[in-house]
Amino acid sequence: MERFPAVAARLYDYLFSRPPMHRMYAEIARDLASSIDRGRLLDVGTGPGRLLLQIHALNPEIEL
Repeated sequence: MERFPAVAARLYDYLFSRPPMHRMYAEIARDLASSIDRGRLLDVGTGPGRLLLQIHALNPEIEL
């Protein structure tokens, strides 16, 4: 398994915590949380888990 160098990981965190990427994650989270009442949602390869945290905050009934 290949890992990002520390500088690349920090850059990724910085870029995806800023608008407009933060707004994009929030929009995706709202869409998913509103279309799934309960059940399971598998997140594969969308980053460090920010999307899952937002989905859980909007709908804790979804098992992530």
